Amino acid sequence: MAFIRENAGLGAEEIIEKLKGQLVDFRGVSPQKDDMTIAVLKVENQPPSIK
Repeated sequence: MAFIRENAGLGAEEIIEKLKGQLVDFRGVSPQKDDMTIAVLKVENQPPSIK
């Protein structure tokens, strides 16, 4: 959640690139063994929350 909050103001492409960088850092020297799908959705004009 922190990643989303910290990067909420960026565009979709920027978010994807930063996220891919963090995934590479997390994986370290281990080879990628599976495919990776990233979807970035931006919600604008969100209705007020129900209390």
